[in-house]
Amino acid sequence: MKIELRKLLNSKMTRDSIKINIEYNTSQKEEVDNLIKYINRYSKSIFLEDNYIIEEVLYSDIVCFYSENKNNYCKTMKKVYKTKSKLYEIEKMSTNFMRISKNCIVNIEHIKNFDISKTGSIIINLDDNTFKIVSKRKIKDVIYFLDERMK
Repeated sequence: MKIELRKLLNSKMTRDSIKINIEYNTSQKEEVDNLIKYINRYSKSIFLEDNYIIEEVLYSDIVCFYSENKNNYCKTMKKVYKTKSKLYEIEKMSTNFMRISKNCIVNIEHIKNFDISKTGSIIINLDDNTFKIVSKRKIKDVIYFLDERMK
């Protein structure tokens, strides 16, 4: 199958989105379906480096991203990876990623529960038996994020 790509500049598109139109005939349906599966799979994972070995990590396996000592890290249930991506870029990668502080993004699929203290602070307990504290500045955003997900 020959693939012809045409680039069309659209100033209304956001930086983190790409629109793909595929024209094909019925005999190419299976090949096109496989191509779409590949693209969808690619958009649901991130490539991270661990001791000079690049590994593909699915978004669903990621517990959280955090910053520490001027570096960003990706934490899964199994290990921690160092990443060169910026947190503001990471939070746009998936609708399941929620920014809870200046230095932390959690995957809502790995939230066990929320603890709300008498003082109004929110503690998020994660599947890996760790917890993250929502910064006071982000409490309103977290509540809005969760409200939108419930609609």
